[in-house]
Amino acid sequence: MRFWIYTTLRIAIAVGLGGALLALFVLLFPTLAQTISRERDIVHVPIAVTVIGGILVLCLGTTLFATWQLVARAERRTLFSTSSLRWLDLIIGSVAAVALFVVAASVPLTRLALTDDAPGMIALCGIVFAATLGAGLILLVMRGALVDAARLQGAQTLEA
Repeated sequence: MRFWIYTTLRIAIAVGLGGALLALFVLLFPTLAQTISRERDIVHVPIAVTVIGGILVLCLGTTLFATWQLVARAERRTLFSTSSLRWLDLIIGSVAAVALFVVAASVPLTRLALTDDAPGMIALCGIVFAATLGAGLILLVMRGALVDAARLQGAQTLEA
């Protein structure tokens, strides 16, 4: 039963990593082709969009890799240790970076919403930021639970 769960999780993570690499290729290829050919009539992708998209895909890949490591630790039954905290800290850092990029992207989008008639843009930016912030807070709470569980398991090991 457990083997099936871990295999399914690893397949989902592998598909996510493949999708992240595909998204990175789709973002970078038009920019590189435009830079190499020095022509403007190829698909025009601004450099800023490519850089921001690349960093977001990098955050996604980092999160998926750290999740893979945590799944491997759960399978070996070594998840509740202090060495698992670095992988959880890596995920928290990725979520924090995404939150910063959401805020950075919200500033020009809200200016656009104020000048044009796009009243839902401000609400959309706020909802995305709140969801990202909520995910980060949930991860911080889970980190605290992991620290407590590692302490309890360490205390039980010392008693035995």
